[in-house]
Amino acid sequence: PIGNVGSVKCNKWNKEFWWMSYAYVFLAQAIIMTLVSLPMIFNNSYYRPVSITAIDVIGFFFWFFGFCIESISDIQMFIFKNNPENKNKIMSKGLWKYSRHPNYLGEILIWVGFSILTLSVDNGWIALISSVIMIFTILKVSGIPLLERKYKKNSEYQEYINSTSSLIFWFPTKK
Repeated sequence: PIGNVGSVKCNKWNKEFWWMSYAYVFLAQAIIMTLVSLPMIFNNSYYRPVSITAIDVIGFFFWFFGFCIESISDIQMFIFKNNPENKNKIMSKGLWKYSRHPNYLGEILIWVGFSILTLSVDNGWIALISSVIMIFTILKVSGIPLLERKYKKNSEYQEYINSTSSLIFWFPTKK
């Protein structure tokens, strides 16, 4: 027997444990990290003309608005959580009034902006995979689904779900 890693018994892979953990943990992370960083790799690897293109401007605005949205929503949540009166309450003010996950909306816009900026370099369209991976991860894997499951039994959160858009800013419904 290999023993334990944290609280997980490692008998499943037996003698192949080290190779399997390398492949499943480290190698998989390296591949995903490379795919996600493609916009930066492309933008820093290719010669770019000094002039700014319309695509660059569009990409910058996506990035900038995403950065603003994510920063403001994170600050609002930080202030909310640090107020002892808000313990066990759901944040539904500020940007959180119009979206249950404005921080994730901002994150998505940032990655879309990075990918758009890459469209002005040769073969930059390949870097769109970065945005696809990030959007998929946020929407289907670790972002929104985890939080929605965490508060599934919270009645205040269920009311919040019924009155507030999940991601895209929208006016709250009247109660």
